[in-house]
Amino acid sequence: MTLSSNMLLLWAFGGTVGPAIVTAGVAPFGAKIFFWYAIALAVLFAGYALWRLYRQPAAKSREQFVAYPQTSPMVYEWTPHDEAGDSGKTKP
Repeated sequence: MTLSSNMLLLWAFGGTVGPAIVTAGVAPFGAKIFFWYAIALAVLFAGYALWRLYRQPAAKSREQFVAYPQTSPMVYEWTPHDEAGDSGKTKP
C-alpha cells in the first residue's frame, strides 16, 4: 500500500510541477520547449528502464507459459471449478 501511495504522490507531483515549469519556460525559449521537455522525459524514462533492467539479477528459473484460449470447452478441465461457477467446490 505504501508503494502505490508513494507512486500516486510522485505522479501527481510530476503532473503538476512539470507542466508548470515548462509553461514558465515558454517565454524565454518559445513553444519548442514542449518538444524538448517530452524528449527529455522519454530519454530519462528509457535510461531508468535500462538501469533497472541491468540492475536486477537474472531469474533463476521460470515455468513455461501456456496460453489457454478463453472460448475452449476444456477450460473446465483445466481449472478446479465446476461448470456452474461455484468457486469453492470441485468436481467429484
